[in-house]
Amino acid sequence: MAYYTLTFLIAFFAALCLVYFLRNVQHKITFQPRKEIQETPTALSLNFDNITFKDASGNTLYGWFVKTPDADTTILFCHGSGGNLSNRVDTAAAFSSLGFNFVVFDYAGYGTSEGEPSEEAFYEGADAAYDYLVKTEGLPAHKIIVVGRSLGGAPAALLARHYSPRGLILESSVLDYAMATRDRLKLILPKFLLRYSFDTKDILNSVTCPVLIIASRDDSVVKLRNSELLLKYAPKGTRLITLTGDHDDCYFFCKDKYLNAVSEFAKKLK
Repeated sequence: MAYYTLTFLIAFFAALCLVYFLRNVQHKITFQPRKEIQETPTALSLNFDNITFKDASGNTLYGWFVKTPDADTTILFCHGSGGNLSNRVDTAAAFSSLGFNFVVFDYAGYGTSEGEPSEEAFYEGADAAYDYLVKTEGLPAHKIIVVGRSLGGAPAALLARHYSPRGLILESSVLDYAMATRDRLKLILPKFLLRYSFDTKDILNSVTCPVLIIASRDDSVVKLRNSELLLKYAPKGTRLITLTGDHDDCYFFCKDKYLNAVSEFAKKLK
């Protein structure tokens, strides 16, 4: 009897250790923030304002408002899980070249923003940034296009569901966290072992504003099938634009195709 009890306890302890390990690994591969701000939009001769606002947890978040002369539309950009806003200067320049204002911010725990990274912090950060644009900058919803890249797709889609902005662009967005872990860890984990949700498909299913989906056939981080499946949950008329190049490179490797797709999408919203 004692032998079976000991065996059970050892197995139970080993299972707990495995669960702890898997959940800890998920956090480390999901959130990879960088504190150092490497460059600002001035590196590409862009005019910008430093902006601050608080999320629902009381963390002070930091962002940039890149202002383009005579811009009629503002892009609210929800970046992905790595780096910080300073890794999106080229993206700011790309959207500015199309005549848009561009706002990018850091979630809690990224860059100089206070707090710790989490899924909830992603949603709270996006909501706080949108609230800033509407209440502080006085921008109406029909003047805002929300863009979510990679893991930023879920919070961007949630903003679109809640506030119905002018449009939503999903770039290399994950379908949900289950598929993200399958792509990154090469493991199919049962639902109870998944630490996060990031269920973009479920959120997108209730979005009513126009949507554009962009992804790369060569993406080794977020496989193309994520976007192909998201297309099934998106509003009628949503297009999937496919690029070439890896996860972080495709937008510059196929820059003309990418910018043309965004420009065409925005023009149809007028």
